[in-house]
Amino acid sequence: MVARHKSTAGVARRGTAGAGRSSTRVAAGRGRGFRMRGRVRRSVLFSVCGLPLLVLSACGGGGGPAAGPSTASASRSGPAAAGRASNGGSSGSAASAGHTSGTGHTPTAAVGLVKSLDALDFVSPQRGFAAGSGAILATRDGGRSWSRQYRGRLRIRALDFSGPRHGWAVASGALLRTSDGGGVWRRAAEPPQPLSAVAFTSATTGFGVAGSSLYRTVDAAKTWTRAKVPGPVQAVCFGGARRGWAAGGTALYRTVDGGAAWSLADRLQVTVPAGARWQLACAGPAHVWGAIVLGAAMSQESYVAVESSDGGATWHMPLAREAVGRMSGIAPYLGAFGLASGGGSVWFTGLCPACGMGSASVAVSTDGGRSWARHAIAGLHVVPTAVATGAAGQAWIAVTQGGGGRVLTTTNGGRSWTQQYPAAVTPALGIDMLSRSLGYGLGTLGDAARVLRTTDGGRRWTQVGTLPGAPASGGLGGAAPLPAMPLSFWDARGGYAVTPGGALWRTSDGGRSWTPVSAGLRSVGSVAFVGDGRYGCAGSPLLGHLRGTTDGGRTWVAVRGGSRGGWTGALACALRLQGAPAWKGLLAGAGAVPPAGPAPALLVAATGTPGYGWIWNGGTLRRTVDGGRTWTALPQKTASRGFGVQGLSFADAAHGWLITPGGRLLTTSDGGLHWRPLTPAATGHG
Repeated sequence: MVARHKSTAGVARRGTAGAGRSSTRVAAGRGRGFRMRGRVRRSVLFSVCGLPLLVLSACGGGGGPAAGPSTASASRSGPAAAGRASNGGSSGSAASAGHTSGTGHTPTAAVGLVKSLDALDFVSPQRGFAAGSGAILATRDGGRSWSRQYRGRLRIRALDFSGPRHGWAVASGALLRTSDGGGVWRRAAEPPQPLSAVAFTSATTGFGVAGSSLYRTVDAAKTWTRAKVPGPVQAVCFGGARRGWAAGGTALYRTVDGGAAWSLADRLQVTVPAGARWQLACAGPAHVWGAIVLGAAMSQESYVAVESSDGGATWHMPLAREAVGRMSGIAPYLGAFGLASGGGSVWFTGLCPACGMGSASVAVSTDGGRSWARHAIAGLHVVPTAVATGAAGQAWIAVTQGGGGRVLTTTNGGRSWTQQYPAAVTPALGIDMLSRSLGYGLGTLGDAARVLRTTDGGRRWTQVGTLPGAPASGGLGGAAPLPAMPLSFWDARGGYAVTPGGALWRTSDGGRSWTPVSAGLRSVGSVAFVGDGRYGCAGSPLLGHLRGTTDGGRTWVAVRGGSRGGWTGALACALRLQGAPAWKGLLAGAGAVPPAGPAPALLVAATGTPGYGWIWNGGTLRRTVDGGRTWTALPQKTASRGFGVQGLSFADAAHGWLITPGGRLLTTSDGGLHWRPLTPAATGHG
C-alpha cells in the first residue's frame, strides 16, 4: 500500500536561526570507527554540513534558543505497522480515551491549532492521520484539509494503521484503537508495562514494545503474550505478515514466521549508552533501515544507520557520525526518518544549528545510502517528529514550532515544502507593513520563495508571487547569511527583496513579478528604501559593504561611514541619503544609542511617524521617539514570555508586527510594550 512506510521520532525539540545553505548531493565516503558483525557490504562516512558562524548584517534578526543534545526515541515504520519508542508526556483517564466523533470532513480552519504533533501515518496518498497533544487528525485529500477525530487529555506519541479502518494510537500510559477509520476511538488493553511502540500486520495481529520486552496480540489488543526474543527490544517493524524486525541495544533481530520465533540478525560493534533508542523502518520483506543515536558532545550527536535490502542476508552502514572530531552524517542532530513503499527511497531528517535557514533539513537517498540529496526546510528550526512517505518524491513531516503542531508536504523530493496544517500561513522570513492594514511578507515555513500580501493587518495572508532565484528550501551549500532585512516596500506596488543567496530583486506590480537588480555587490544581506522609493541602500552593513541610490535604483554608488561605523545598516544609510531631518540623532550617533557590540541588530522605523524607531539588539527591543537621540528598553511582554526576532515592522507609532524565529506572528498596538499572537492559539494537553 502506498505511503505505508514512515517513521516517528521522539527527539528533543531544538531551535535556532541562522544562515541558509544551498541544496547539494553528496556522495558517500569510507567510514571508520563503527563496525558491524557478520557480512557487511560497505560502511561509509561522509560530511554534508559544515558549521559556518552565523553573522547577520547590522539590520539583522535575532536567533532562537541554542540546540542541545537529543533524547532520541525509537521510531515507527512498516507496511502494516512499525515500532516507535517514546516515553513521557501526560496521560488521561479511560473516560477521555473513548471518544466518538463524526466522520464528516471539516475544514482545517475549524480544527484549531494542536499544541504539538508527534505522529503521522498515511495509508494511501489521500488518506492520512496525524496526532499529538490531545488530538488525532485525519485527512481524505492528501492533507489539503483535516478533520479532528479525537479530542482529549492523552498525548498521542505514535500511530499505526493496518489499513484504512483499523488503527492504533499509542499514548503515555494508554493504547487507543479504532475499527471504523477513526470515527470512534476506544481504549484497548496493554501488556503489564505501558506500550511505547506497536506494529500491526492485520486487524487482529500485532506486536508491541513495553519496557524492554516485545509482546504479541492475536485478538486486536484484548490480550498480550510475551514474545521470545533473545535480548531487549526498543523498536519493531514488519514488512509483511511473516517478515519482521526488532532492535535493542547493539542487536538486530529477525522473524520469518510472523513472530513465532526470533533470531539474531546482526550486531553493531559500538558502545550503546543507557537510554539510547532505536528507530526502525521496513518496506516489504527485503528492505529494512535502522538508526540509533549513541550520544552527544560539543552540540552534536554521534549516531549510526544500518540498512539491508536482501532481507538481512547482508548489511551496510550508510551513516556513521561521531560527535567529537568528525563533521559527518546527515546533520549534527538526527530526527525522524521514513522509508518509501518498496524501499526505493529513504528520507532522513536532521538539524544543523549553524546552517541557519532552515537549520532543519531532509536528506533523501534512492540508492541505498550511497549518495544523498539534501535540502534545507526554510524557516524550520526544530527537528521533525514524524515522517510519512508517498509516491515518488512525495512525503509529509510533522513538526512542533511557532506555538503549535504543523504538517508540511513536498512533492519534489524535499526541494520545497508546503504547510498543509494549519491551513493559514504567515510570513516566516520578513515583513514590511505600509499601513495598519496593508503589508507584504516573504517566505513561509518550508518555502523561502513565496511573496505574501495582507490587507487586514496580518490576520490573513495570500500569495501574490514567487521570488525568482530564491531556493524554496532556503539552501544548504552557500555561505551567504540569511537576509536580515529582506523586504522593503515604499507603496502598494513598488519594493525590493533579497533572496537567501544574497540576490537583489525589484517589483513594480505589488510582488507579482520581479526583476533582478545589479547594485555592484556580490552578495546582499539587507535592503531598505524610504520616502517615495527614490532613496535606498542595499548590501552587508556589518561588513561595511553598502551601496545606495537616490534615483529609485537606476544607479548605485558606494556609501561609506554612517552612524557608528554603519552599524545601523541599510535603513540608516537610506535615511542619510534622504537627509531626513527627523533622524538627526540617529545619523549623528548622538544620545544613548545602544552599542553595536558583537551581536546582530535589526533597526526599523515607523512608516507613518517620523522619528519613531525600534531596534532589536543583544536580545532586547528598544524604542526611540526622538529620531535616535535617546533609546528606551521595552519589556518583552507576550503570551510566550519573551521572544526572538526574525522580522520586525511598524506602520506608525503604535502598531507593529514581529516574526519570531519559530515563525509565529505577533502584533502590538501600544508601540511594542505588549505583544499578542496573530496566529490561532494552540489547544491540547501535554
